[in-house]
Amino acid sequence: MREERLPSEGPYRTATLKFLNYTLSGERNFKFWRKGIKKQLEEKFLRLALSDSELDKNYDLKWSVDFKMLIKRFQFLSGVTLSETAEKEFLLHPSVFTFLQSDVAKISARVKHLSMVTL
Repeated sequence: MREERLPSEGPYRTATLKFLNYTLSGERNFKFWRKGIKKQLEEKFLRLALSDSELDKNYDLKWSVDFKMLIKRFQFLSGVTLSETAEKEFLLHPSVFTFLQSDVAKISARVKHLSMVTL
């Protein structure tokens, strides 16, 4: 009988933490919120997504983000579940919080259904 092997969750957990810490935690995300995300929004939506003040190079888009909604949406779309403690602590102190391995409570598969019809 053949034994099924499942992929390790470790690399996914590490990639998730790296992403969360790069985009949300501390001062390391300065480049992301002031340059990276603005460029991506402009490329996708032209100049319609951001106001003139938000396009200013000194404007930090973090000031315009509802982190509670962002975390909820991230968890819904990615299949990652953060621990309640981590979520609460992050929302209280987002500028100094760093996500750790123990903050990811669960990683589950997320199936994206395409609206395609095959003939």
